[in-house]
Amino acid sequence: MSDKLADKLGLDYSISSVYTDKKTDDIPSSELISGKQDKAQLMETFNSFVQIMDSMVIILVVAAVILGIVVLYNLGIMSYVERSRELATLKVLGFRNRAIGKLLISQNIWLTFIGVVIGLPAGVGVLQWLLTALAGEYEMKLMLGPLTYCVSVLLTFGVSLFVSFMVARKNKKIDMVEALKGAE
Repeated sequence: MSDKLADKLGLDYSISSVYTDKKTDDIPSSELISGKQDKAQLMETFNSFVQIMDSMVIILVVAAVILGIVVLYNLGIMSYVERSRELATLKVLGFRNRAIGKLLISQNIWLTFIGVVIGLPAGVGVLQWLLTALAGEYEMKLMLGPLTYCVSVLLTFGVSLFVSFMVARKNKKIDMVEALKGAE
């Protein structure tokens, strides 16, 4: 605010901070000025802030992938144990381990596809809500490009496929007699 505008509005005029294009050394010191920053310092501060945010995003993505693997593996094993009788029946009928594994993997891929179709719009909606609710004063804007969508879809399918292969490998160890003898 300029001193003329402050006088016009009837406000006390005091400079507490100065942000300028000039070097901070070129601005004379005054007891009224508590802080001085030039454009280069502001850009450096912003760049360090962006680097910290990038690191946080990478940490969150790695944690999400690890959590996804653990959750999907546990769900896959639970499903496998519940369906062991069905899988043993398929083996008795002559299905090979590879065919049963393909069946398990294709079912997981279809579930992943449905999850991606539902999850992408839901995730964008939640992110938009978070930005308006939590970061309204920072004037942040939601910017999601095609690369973001592609990476998230590929990562989701990759994790799902990895876990599906891990669960499908257990099919080789199924004891057909024990699975078929078990009472329901």
